[in-house]
Amino acid sequence: MAKSYFFLFVVFILHPVRAQNDDCADSFRCGGHGPAIRFSFRLKDRHPDYCGFPGFNLSCSDTHDIVLELPISIKLFVKKIDYKSQEIQVYHPDRCFQKGIRRLNLFSSPSQFTGIYQYQLDDFAFFNCSHSSKGEEQSHPRAISCLNDPSYSHQVYALRTDADINQLPTLPCRKTYSVRSISHPIVYFPDHILYLNWSRPACRKCELEGMNCRSMNINSSSTESKTQCFPKHKKDIIFYTITTNFLTILQA
Repeated sequence: MAKSYFFLFVVFILHPVRAQNDDCADSFRCGGHGPAIRFSFRLKDRHPDYCGFPGFNLSCSDTHDIVLELPISIKLFVKKIDYKSQEIQVYHPDRCFQKGIRRLNLFSSPSQFTGIYQYQLDDFAFFNCSHSSKGEEQSHPRAISCLNDPSYSHQVYALRTDADINQLPTLPCRKTYSVRSISHPIVYFPDHILYLNWSRPACRKCELEGMNCRSMNINSSSTESKTQCFPKHKKDIIFYTITTNFLTILQA
């Protein structure tokens, strides 16, 4: 019986198998720079379809920026991914979050991400006001310059819905729309970096131990996927797989 076990072990050594879902362990970048992309994320056209967690698909833009497309039809560029803290930093491609602000509602969307806000959330109203000179809007603290009309015939301003309307310039103004539960920097600072985090899949433990993380439900689109840790280096993966299989045989 011991010889049979030894023979099986030798077979595993001579014919090492690639660990299941090992393709998902590969890291890719867009254009050779920027954050490394690996599970929980999937880079389109590089990782197999089963690698990413639902809602964690990334792609590369023509300018080699990493693109995160939220379920609410907003495309954001990725500045940084911190796998240990499960945090991703994103910004608007045009450096103007206000362009998509009406659809930016992480609380009501099916997104897997939640915002990390250092400021309180408020409701804001946006106004379209006429003005006569370019310098007029640049000096106003409530002006949204990236929404300017190129001809400067009008300027957009934003106020909290409970603010005094007299804070607007003394010009003809028309309210265009309102948004709910938005952080102040997103409204007033177009270059603002939005910090998002995720709780599922839970890979923090693997990252802190210097290991890779993968889903145990391969080929499944379930958002309840369980995860497991495994070594980062392929030779370690092979040894890890061999050892696991050998111990399984011994216990049989």
